[in-house]
Amino acid sequence: MQAHYEPVGAALIWTLEQELGPDFTPEIREAWVETYRVITGLMTMAGTAKAA
Repeated sequence: MQAHYEPVGAALIWTLEQELGPDFTPEIREAWVETYRVITGLMTMAGTAKAA
């Protein structure tokens, strides 16, 4: 189930890079990646709990 989140995350990062340009620092990138990782983990757990 989580595999379909990967293209969405890549699109989000790409969009942020385009919009923020040089302001999109490695630190900001890592913060967004970690935030997205947490959100997708929660969504996956919620989907699993709902299916049970």
